[in-house]
Amino acid sequence: MSITSQYIEATRKMQENWFSAVDSMTAQFAEKFERPSAATVPVMVDPRKAVDELFDFYGKALAVQRETAHKILDANLQANDQWTEQAERFYSAWREQAQTLTQTAREQMENFATSAREQAQQLGETVEARVADAQQAGREQAERFTTAATEQTRRATEAAATQTRRATDAAKETSEEATDTATEQVKRNYNLMNTAQLKSELTTRGLETTGSLDELRARLREADDKA
Repeated sequence: MSITSQYIEATRKMQENWFSAVDSMTAQFAEKFERPSAATVPVMVDPRKAVDELFDFYGKALAVQRETAHKILDANLQANDQWTEQAERFYSAWREQAQTLTQTAREQMENFATSAREQAQQLGETVEARVADAQQAGREQAERFTTAATEQTRRATEAAATQTRRATDAAKETSEEATDTATEQVKRNYNLMNTAQLKSELTTRGLETTGSLDELRARLREADDKA
Protein backbone atom coordinates (compact mmCIF):
# COMPACT_ATOMS: atom_id res chain seq x y z
CA MET A 1 0.00 0.00 0.00
CA SER A 2 1.37 3.46 -0.95
CA ILE A 3 1.89 6.29 1.54
CA THR A 4 -1.03 8.25 0.05
CA SER A 5 -3.35 5.29 0.49
CA GLN A 6 -2.14 4.90 4.06
CA TYR A 7 -2.84 8.60 4.67
CA ILE A 8 -6.37 8.32 3.25
CA GLU A 9 -7.10 5.22 5.32
CA ALA A 10 -5.72 6.76 8.52
CA THR A 11 -7.69 9.97 7.91
CA ARG A 12 -10.87 7.98 7.37
CA LYS A 13 -10.42 6.03 10.58
CA MET A 14 -9.51 9.15 12.52
CA GLN A 15 -12.61 10.95 11.20
CA GLU A 16 -14.76 7.96 12.08
CA ASN A 17 -13.34 7.92 15.63
CA TRP A 18 -13.72 11.68 15.89
CA PHE A 19 -17.33 11.58 14.72
CA SER A 20 -18.04 8.74 17.14
CA ALA A 21 -16.52 10.70 19.99
CA VAL A 22 -18.47 13.85 19.01
CA ASP A 23 -21.69 11.89 18.80
CA SER A 24 -21.03 10.28 22.19
CA MET A 25 -20.25 13.62 23.86
CA THR A 26 -23.21 15.34 22.20
CA ALA A 27 -25.48 12.57 23.41
CA GLN A 28 -24.14 12.94 26.95
CA PHE A 29 -24.73 16.72 26.94
CA ALA A 30 -28.17 16.29 25.47
CA GLU A 31 -28.99 13.75 28.11
CA LYS A 32 -27.87 16.10 30.85
CA PHE A 33 -29.83 19.02 29.46
CA GLU A 34 -32.97 17.29 28.31
CA ARG A 35 -33.60 14.29 30.61
CA PRO A 36 -32.46 14.79 34.19
CA SER A 37 -32.80 11.76 36.43
CA ALA A 38 -35.74 11.71 38.78
CA ALA A 39 -33.83 9.87 41.49
CA THR A 40 -31.21 12.55 41.78
CA VAL A 41 -31.24 16.20 42.51
CA PRO A 42 -30.97 18.23 39.33
CA VAL A 43 -27.50 19.67 38.91
CA MET A 44 -27.18 22.99 37.22
CA VAL A 45 -24.80 22.86 34.23
CA ASP A 46 -23.12 25.98 32.93
CA PRO A 47 -24.00 26.07 29.19
CA ARG A 48 -21.04 28.31 28.41
CA LYS A 49 -18.65 25.85 30.04
CA ALA A 50 -20.23 22.97 28.17
CA VAL A 51 -19.85 24.78 24.88
CA ASP A 52 -16.23 25.62 25.69
CA GLU A 53 -15.49 21.98 26.57
CA LEU A 54 -17.13 20.84 23.34
CA PHE A 55 -15.15 23.22 21.16
CA ASP A 56 -11.96 22.47 23.11
CA PHE A 57 -12.50 18.83 22.24
CA TYR A 58 -13.09 19.75 18.59
CA GLY A 59 -9.93 21.85 18.61
CA LYS A 60 -7.85 19.03 20.08
CA ALA A 61 -9.27 16.57 17.54
CA LEU A 62 -8.52 18.98 14.67
CA ALA A 63 -5.00 19.56 16.04
CA VAL A 64 -4.40 15.83 16.18
CA GLN A 65 -5.76 15.48 12.66
CA ARG A 66 -3.58 18.39 11.44
CA GLU A 67 -0.46 16.92 13.09
CA THR A 68 -1.21 13.54 11.55
CA ALA A 69 -1.66 15.14 8.12
CA HIS A 70 1.65 17.01 8.54
CA LYS A 71 3.44 13.78 9.47
CA ILE A 72 1.97 11.98 6.48
CA LEU A 73 2.93 14.88 4.17
CA ASP A 74 6.45 14.94 5.63
CA ALA A 75 6.67 11.19 5.11
CA ASN A 76 5.52 11.63 1.51
CA LEU A 77 8.09 14.36 0.92
CA GLN A 78 10.84 12.30 2.56
CA ALA A 79 9.87 9.25 0.53
CA ASN A 80 9.82 11.37 -2.62
CA ASP A 81 13.27 12.75 -1.79
CA GLN A 82 14.53 9.25 -1.06
CA TRP A 83 13.06 7.96 -4.30
CA THR A 84 14.62 10.85 -6.24
CA GLU A 85 17.97 10.24 -4.54
CA GLN A 86 17.76 6.52 -5.25
CA ALA A 87 16.82 7.24 -8.85
CA GLU A 88 19.77 9.62 -9.19
CA ARG A 89 22.12 7.06 -7.60
CA PHE A 90 20.76 4.34 -9.88
CA TYR A 91 21.14 6.54 -12.96
CA SER A 92 24.65 7.58 -11.90
CA ALA A 93 25.64 3.95 -11.25
CA TRP A 94 24.10 2.88 -14.55
CA ARG A 95 25.89 5.66 -16.40
CA GLU A 96 29.24 4.77 -14.78
CA GLN A 97 28.67 1.11 -15.57
CA ALA A 98 27.80 1.96 -19.18
CA GLN A 99 30.92 4.12 -19.45
CA THR A 100 33.00 1.33 -17.92
CA LEU A 101 31.53 -1.24 -20.31
CA THR A 102 32.09 1.10 -23.27
CA GLN A 103 35.67 1.78 -22.22
CA THR A 104 36.30 -1.94 -21.65
CA ALA A 105 34.83 -2.81 -25.05
CA ARG A 106 36.93 -0.08 -26.70
CA GLU A 107 40.09 -1.33 -24.98
CA GLN A 108 39.30 -4.92 -25.97
CA MET A 109 38.74 -3.87 -29.59
CA GLU A 110 41.99 -1.89 -29.57
CA ASN A 111 43.86 -4.83 -28.04
CA PHE A 112 42.31 -7.17 -30.61
CA ALA A 113 43.25 -4.84 -33.48
CA THR A 114 46.80 -4.45 -32.12
CA SER A 115 47.14 -8.21 -31.69
CA ALA A 116 45.80 -8.79 -35.22
CA ARG A 117 48.28 -6.27 -36.65
CA GLU A 118 51.17 -7.85 -34.75
CA GLN A 119 50.16 -11.35 -35.86
CA ALA A 120 49.83 -10.17 -39.47
CA GLN A 121 53.24 -8.51 -39.26
CA GLN A 122 54.81 -11.61 -37.71
CA LEU A 123 53.14 -13.79 -40.34
CA GLY A 124 54.41 -11.51 -43.12
CA GLU A 125 57.93 -11.56 -41.68
CA THR A 126 57.77 -15.35 -41.35
CA VAL A 127 56.59 -15.71 -44.96
CA GLU A 128 59.29 -13.34 -46.19
CA ALA A 129 61.93 -15.24 -44.22
CA ARG A 130 60.72 -18.57 -45.61
CA VAL A 131 60.65 -17.18 -49.14
CA ALA A 132 64.17 -15.80 -48.69
CA ASP A 133 65.35 -19.16 -47.29
CA ALA A 134 63.69 -20.99 -50.19
CA GLN A 135 65.31 -18.64 -52.71
CA GLN A 136 68.71 -19.03 -51.03
CA ALA A 137 68.30 -22.81 -50.97
CA GLY A 138 67.28 -22.74 -54.65
CA ARG A 139 70.31 -20.65 -55.56
CA GLU A 140 72.62 -22.92 -53.58
CA GLN A 141 71.08 -26.02 -55.14
CA ALA A 142 71.35 -24.48 -58.61
CA GLU A 143 74.98 -23.58 -57.93
CA ARG A 144 75.70 -27.09 -56.71
CA PHE A 145 73.92 -28.54 -59.75
CA THR A 146 75.81 -26.20 -62.09
CA THR A 147 79.10 -27.03 -60.39
CA ALA A 148 78.37 -30.75 -60.56
CA ALA A 149 77.30 -30.48 -64.22
CA THR A 150 80.40 -28.45 -65.06
CA GLU A 151 82.59 -30.96 -63.27
CA GLN A 152 80.87 -33.85 -65.03
CA THR A 153 81.23 -32.07 -68.38
CA ARG A 154 84.91 -31.39 -67.69
CA ARG A 155 85.50 -34.98 -66.69
CA ALA A 156 83.56 -36.24 -69.69
CA THR A 157 85.51 -33.90 -71.98
CA GLU A 158 88.80 -34.99 -70.45
CA ALA A 159 87.75 -38.63 -70.72
CA ALA A 160 86.69 -38.14 -74.33
CA ALA A 161 89.92 -36.29 -75.10
CA THR A 162 91.91 -39.04 -73.42
CA GLN A 163 90.01 -41.70 -75.31
CA THR A 164 90.41 -39.74 -78.55
CA ARG A 165 94.10 -39.30 -77.89
CA ARG A 166 94.49 -42.94 -77.07
CA ALA A 167 92.48 -43.94 -80.12
CA THR A 168 94.54 -41.56 -82.25
CA ASP A 169 97.76 -42.87 -80.81
CA ALA A 170 96.59 -46.43 -81.29
CA ALA A 171 95.45 -45.68 -84.83
CA LYS A 172 98.72 -43.93 -85.55
CA GLU A 173 100.66 -46.80 -84.15
CA THR A 174 98.49 -49.21 -86.07
CA SER A 175 98.91 -47.12 -89.23
CA GLU A 176 102.63 -46.90 -88.77
CA GLU A 177 102.82 -50.59 -88.12
CA ALA A 178 100.64 -51.25 -91.14
CA THR A 179 102.79 -48.90 -93.19
CA ASP A 180 105.94 -50.56 -91.99
CA THR A 181 104.42 -53.93 -92.64
CA ALA A 182 103.28 -52.87 -96.07
CA THR A 183 106.66 -51.33 -96.78
CA GLU A 184 108.37 -54.39 -95.57
CA GLN A 185 106.07 -56.52 -97.64
CA VAL A 186 106.69 -54.31 -100.65
CA LYS A 187 110.39 -54.52 -100.03
CA ARG A 188 110.15 -58.22 -99.77
CA ASN A 189 107.97 -58.22 -102.86
CA TYR A 190 110.60 -56.19 -104.78
CA ASN A 191 113.00 -59.00 -104.17
CA LEU A 192 110.45 -61.47 -105.53
CA MET A 193 109.74 -59.42 -108.67
CA ASN A 194 111.53 -60.10 -111.93
CA THR A 195 112.77 -57.48 -114.36
CA ALA A 196 109.52 -57.20 -116.25
CA GLN A 197 107.50 -56.69 -113.03
CA LEU A 198 109.95 -54.10 -111.72
CA LYS A 199 109.86 -52.14 -114.96
CA SER A 200 106.05 -52.28 -114.98
CA GLU A 201 105.96 -50.85 -111.43
CA LEU A 202 108.50 -48.16 -112.41
CA THR A 203 106.45 -47.27 -115.48
CA THR A 204 103.33 -46.99 -113.34
CA ARG A 205 105.12 -44.58 -111.00
CA GLY A 206 106.67 -42.65 -113.87
CA LEU A 207 110.22 -43.62 -113.03
CA GLU A 208 113.11 -44.54 -115.29
CA THR A 209 113.03 -48.17 -116.33
CA THR A 210 116.65 -48.62 -117.43
CA GLY A 211 119.35 -50.35 -115.44
CA SER A 212 120.18 -53.65 -113.96
CA LEU A 213 117.79 -55.69 -111.79
CA ASP A 214 119.34 -54.37 -108.54
CA GLU A 215 119.19 -50.81 -109.85
CA LEU A 216 115.51 -51.19 -110.65
CA ARG A 217 114.82 -52.52 -107.10
CA ALA A 218 116.93 -49.76 -105.56
CA ARG A 219 115.06 -47.13 -107.57
CA LEU A 220 111.70 -48.42 -106.31
CA ARG A 221 112.93 -48.55 -102.65
CA GLU A 222 114.25 -45.01 -102.98
CA ALA A 223 110.88 -43.85 -104.28
CA ASP A 224 109.14 -45.60 -101.36
CA ASP A 225 111.44 -43.91 -98.87
CA LYS A 226 110.80 -40.48 -100.40
CA ALA A 227 107.06 -41.07 -100.25
